[in-house]
Amino acid sequence: AATGACTTAPFSLAVSSVSVEGATVSACLLSLTPCSALADAGNKLCADPTGLPDDDACGLEGINDGKCVVDAPPRCSVPCATVSDCAGGSCVAEICRVSAG
Repeated sequence: AATGACTTAPFSLAVSSVSVEGATVSACLLSLTPCSALADAGNKLCADPTGLPDDDACGLEGINDGKCVVDAPPRCSVPCATVSDCAGGSCVAEICRVSAG
């Protein structure tokens, strides 16, 4: 990030670190979820055997990182605090939503 601002959603968390060579570098990271949950978002079905949404089917096993959105059929999404956490669409009830199009 050039001036500490991250403008490409969903990589909205600006961090700075010092490299092994001593240079200060900036990076933009996902703020609320790991890459595995982002990879599942919109791409993975997440209904349980009864057809109900199952958050555990999204993202990494054993952590609360993905969300299963009640759609037809249910699909994985990611949590959000603002629209900056979403790769398109909007942040509704702390879940990224993409409009069907």
